[in-house]
Amino acid sequence: MIELKNFIHLTPDERMMVLTWRNDALVRSFMYTDELISSDNHESFIDSLPQRKDKRYFLVYKNSAPIGVIDLVDIRDNTASLGLYANPFSDRKGIGRIILRALIRYAYENLHLSTLRVECFGENEKAKNLYEKFDFIETKRRVKNNRPIICMELHREHWNA
Repeated sequence: MIELKNFIHLTPDERMMVLTWRNDALVRSFMYTDELISSDNHESFIDSLPQRKDKRYFLVYKNSAPIGVIDLVDIRDNTASLGLYANPFSDRKGIGRIILRALIRYAYENLHLSTLRVECFGENEKAKNLYEKFDFIETKRRVKNNRPIICMELHREHWNA
């Protein structure tokens, strides 16, 4: 069973766990900002979320075990950009598929969005392949922080739930 726990409802222990995951070297390597995040900055960010209508962050549980983090940002005009990362300390296979499916379902069924956007670094073949398995289509390429970025989209009518 999959459960999405909104960041604004995280316990102090869950908040620290998410910070530890986000500061993991592997997770940071696939983020636009790869600096370590301080505890104060992390707490301030989570505390700001109840006032934000353009962002949603969730800790994902499967069978009561925390398996990853998903987010929707720039939510507006029936579109949003998504992000995700798996628990870097888990050896479970297939977490990316599980959390991406949960994120898409939430976006389309709860927020009634029509288009989802995602970006990944050009060298992150694993992420690109995952998005393609969910029928995301490459729309363009660009460069950010001197790294190639692949931009992709999924339109609601092309998603096979």
